[in-house]
Amino acid sequence: MSSDETNAEDTIEQFSRGTRFRVEPERIERALASLWQAAARTKDHQHSVTRACLWNLIIHLEEREGREGHAGSDALNAMIPHLPRFIASRTLIVRTKDGAQPNEEDLETFISANCVLGPDGKKQVCSEEITILARDLGDRHVPALVRALVVPSIPSALVVAGLPPEEEPMIAGLLHTLDRVVVNLDESESPSPLGRAMTLMDGLPAGLTDLGWIQDAPLRRAVASLFDGQAIGRRLASLRKIRFSALPDRPRSAHLFLGWIAGCLSTRPTTRLGIHRWAIEATKADNALIELILDDEGRLGVEEIEFVDADGLRLGIITRCEGSVSVTANADGDAVQRTQVVPSKARDISTALSSRDEDDFLRRALFVARGM
Repeated sequence: MSSDETNAEDTIEQFSRGTRFRVEPERIERALASLWQAAARTKDHQHSVTRACLWNLIIHLEEREGREGHAGSDALNAMIPHLPRFIASRTLIVRTKDGAQPNEEDLETFISANCVLGPDGKKQVCSEEITILARDLGDRHVPALVRALVVPSIPSALVVAGLPPEEEPMIAGLLHTLDRVVVNLDESESPSPLGRAMTLMDGLPAGLTDLGWIQDAPLRRAVASLFDGQAIGRRLASLRKIRFSALPDRPRSAHLFLGWIAGCLSTRPTTRLGIHRWAIEATKADNALIELILDDEGRLGVEEIEFVDADGLRLGIITRCEGSVSVTANADGDAVQRTQVVPSKARDISTALSSRDEDDFLRRALFVARGM
């Protein structure tokens, strides 16, 4: 093997292992094409790679203190290496930082690949990663650069830690090119995140989804299973109280979850009884008056949803702790327990993009929760 071939394969190996190469913005596509062509020509199966792309995934990491999304950027950044296990994408990582130093440029771009072994254990399936580092006023170039770099004819999604601040020119320039926005309401510093989420949802072709909502899918399945079957189903009409003891760092997810429950029980709006207490006339359960209680000072690491009947007896309880959800139902004296495993956070992003249709259940839950 010639020295040129050896150097080329060394570069391919570094690229597929995630080494970042700095490239000028106007040369990104050419550099990526050259690397993939070289990878296709290699005869060394150790370096055999293939690329895959079903989404343009734009991930905004806000590194400026005091800005929306800054608090959750580290957690979001930690998910990125795991994404190719669950979704094939061209990933554009947009990092926004404070002002550039005298020897720094306000805009830098890098390319790399994020690879996982395929089913055969040999070929690597890779997603392209393009990092855009914008300092100070460099963010004004980001929307045009992103538009130039997305793969045509496939959908584009923006993932943020919090809610995207539409008032910022960079975000405003991105939003109208997107199919979907993936947010994290629990990380948002907005005083009215549910209302803002509804507004965003109305303006996007494939809508909006929330990572907390995705993470609560096992809880929603657990609620459905609790009232599944004839024995417990007959006692739905006796339900009088639902108490959600949520984790302190998940107040918006808990609020949204109660909005979902309220929407399932009734077509009428809730009535506020006090702080974190509501009543609803359950039009889908013999018009019974049901109290909803949100306790956001739950035990460390444990969430519970308790269902109580008219006699103060527990119909069932759902507990989430350490990556699993347990359901215990007292159906005519017989205890029934089921357990579901909670997916990983990286998989949650994949789940958020698994359908190109709007989530009507989330829309309904947002609508109800916003009015609570």
